[in-house]
Amino acid sequence: MSVKIMSMVFERFPYAGNDLVLALALADHAHDDGTHIYPGHENLAKKARISERTVIRLLQKFVNIGWLVRVSSGNSIRGVANSYKISESWIKGDKLSPQITPDIGVTNDAVGVTNPTIGVTNDALTGDIAMSHQPSLTINNHQETTPREKAPLANQTSAKPEGLLACRLIKLNVAVTSINPILLKWVAEKIPNELIDQCVQLARQNKPWPEKIAAGYLDAIIRNELKPKTDNSWLMTDEGVIAKGREVGIAARAGESMSDYRTRLKNSLGIGLRGAA
Repeated sequence: MSVKIMSMVFERFPYAGNDLVLALALADHAHDDGTHIYPGHENLAKKARISERTVIRLLQKFVNIGWLVRVSSGNSIRGVANSYKISESWIKGDKLSPQITPDIGVTNDAVGVTNPTIGVTNDALTGDIAMSHQPSLTINNHQETTPREKAPLANQTSAKPEGLLACRLIKLNVAVTSINPILLKWVAEKIPNELIDQCVQLARQNKPWPEKIAAGYLDAIIRNELKPKTDNSWLMTDEGVIAKGREVGIAARAGESMSDYRTRLKNSLGIGLRGAA
């Protein structure tokens, strides 16, 4: 997994929806130089939670716009997957090329005129845009048709919470993706970002930068922080011990030292040595 490439995808990849999820899945298999991507269609479909047909279509789209390069073709009989790499120029900062659809000739038999239909898709800038222009024509009954244009089709979706959270955590060198089950659970449980950030700082006490923090390790810290906290500050002073004894109905015995009374209260309330610290 390349945190470097995944971070680039979050920041610069110009598509949303299934396109972004599949790009992240590919980055999850890549090395830091964008190479060694050969997960197979079935594996990508499971990871991105889309159909294999959609995987094949989007892979071809990524190749067409220059983001993905096919290094070698696989062999399904031998179980060898296609090998890809992410464009070196894109990694260096270059923008993607628009996707151009081929011209299609349309014949109007009523007047015997062939009109080219030009389709241009510029996903990298404005989402999928399909425009078809046909000049005004005079047909046999002398009625005129007006130019027809298809309205742009928006392909951009608003940023999803899991994507935004994953982007923030990747920058903090936490090993997660937007499709990581643990991260999806944080989003579903609506765990505050402030708490997650605080737990990242706690994790850094044992895993100093730039060591990566595993999602499971961070989740354990989050779960511990979510546990109800017991206020045992009363153990710190004699007055607090006496007040606590009155509260729970356990009085000091005659001749009992404060240290023994404190210990007896702790044992009665089920507070271990760790809780007394």
